[in-house]
Amino acid sequence: GPQNLSYTRSWSWRHIFHKHLGMPVGTPVIDDKMNLYFHDSDGWIVKFTHSGEELWKYDVGGASPCQHAIWNGTLVGCGSPGMMFALDMGTGEEVWKRQVADGFAGDGQSITIFE
Repeated sequence: GPQNLSYTRSWSWRHIFHKHLGMPVGTPVIDDKMNLYFHDSDGWIVKFTHSGEELWKYDVGGASPCQHAIWNGTLVGCGSPGMMFALDMGTGEEVWKRQVADGFAGDGQSITIFE
């Protein structure tokens, strides 16, 4: 656990659209450079530096409670309905996008990647 509980937050962020309050869906992902990838309830993935600077954002096209994965320099995720995608972690550009199902049901989907 944390060693020093007297620290205060170092940064905060407010979604400019906040239709659904910009609440997180899925678990944010942190890469080896301490960048944070956040998927919100309005259907955006936003990449932040460890100090809170917004680097890029990607419109997923809807919220999906997806647990994203990092693989070979890409952020792999899912959107709705039934869409999966990979984003270049450096630029946020779409590397690929595929319809893999009619939709995703349930409370949270996890991605497993293997070669």
